[in-house]
Amino acid sequence: MHLDYDKLMPDQKYLVKLTITCLLSSMQLGAALSATASTLSSLEKQLKWTKDNVDTNKTLISTASVLGISIGAIVGGKIIAYGRRKSVLIFDLLGIIGSVLSIIENFYVILVGRLMYGFAAGVLVTACPKIVEETVPSAYMDLGYGISTNLGINLFVMISLLSGLIIPSDTADLLTSQNWKIVYLIPVPLMLIALLL
Repeated sequence: MHLDYDKLMPDQKYLVKLTITCLLSSMQLGAALSATASTLSSLEKQLKWTKDNVDTNKTLISTASVLGISIGAIVGGKIIAYGRRKSVLIFDLLGIIGSVLSIIENFYVILVGRLMYGFAAGVLVTACPKIVEETVPSAYMDLGYGISTNLGINLFVMISLLSGLIIPSDTADLLTSQNWKIVYLIPVPLMLIALLL
């Protein structure tokens, strides 16, 4: 029996769900790279950083997620070899945990949270494009599937930067406003949706 591969039709519903999962998961790179910039003024006031440590603390918090991304991207290839879908689920969950840790008002816990979130984003940005590339037939890649992960990353960079608009500029408001926590928690619903798809 001869099988005509040109006439086989992929399951469109499955491809869309998979692509949305990968889009939502890979978006986390955008948040890991850009969310912290808008939160630093609030963190400086609420964590009562002194003139002696303000620059060091800002640098450490800003680079924690970038370090996590780097480590996650380096080891991500080895991790996804144990199962791409399983890796996405595990690291979406790790990203949620990192986001939640990032809103606890303790400098070291925030550092761990941002590092953990960045690590998850690094693995996800390695796994998601690979999943789409290996699953979606090449004839369908130009229908939006192929650009999904890059689109997600860039979209979330924009969302993270725009979220800085909710951070107050008044010094008195910076002392009490909890809006910086919203910036760190924006990715959580997206990762939950990715987990449920």
